[in-house]
Amino acid sequence: MGSQTDILEVAASPEKTVANKPPDTFVLTATPPGALAVFDEEPATECHTPCTVTPPAGRHSVVVRAEGYRSELRTFTIPGATGQIVNLDRAQGFLTLATDPPGLTVFLDGKEQARKTTATFTLPIGTHRVELLNGTDRRELSVEIRDGVYTAQTVKW
Repeated sequence: MGSQTDILEVAASPEKTVANKPPDTFVLTATPPGALAVFDEEPATECHTPCTVTPPAGRHSVVVRAEGYRSELRTFTIPGATGQIVNLDRAQGFLTLATDPPGLTVFLDGKEQARKTTATFTLPIGTHRVELLNGTDRRELSVEIRDGVYTAQTVKW
């Protein structure tokens, strides 16, 4: 006498499946932590990373920004996406210092640099104080560094 196994297939009603389904959450993590995120260009959706949101089904965008960093725009689709990690790049520019005579000591924002003139330095955006030392003679200037821009300064003694 053989045994028989019955297999019963149960199909859930579509209404019940949707009603009992937990909402899709989306976890956004960013570097630096605490970056501001805005979903779908709606200020009411702002959050500071890391954060978890529950967007409706469909295609969404998120802009992530932090002071001193380049903003990032990302897109995702719900259902499907469960989260993203966004690593923001520092906003920076470049300063080339040339002097006549060459080989002078350089101080950037009060810190002596290992390289002598002529040299190129990568700096965060903003205003920086530059000091050049030629023996006991010191000259000071202020330079504005913009994102992705090469700035050149030539100083003749």
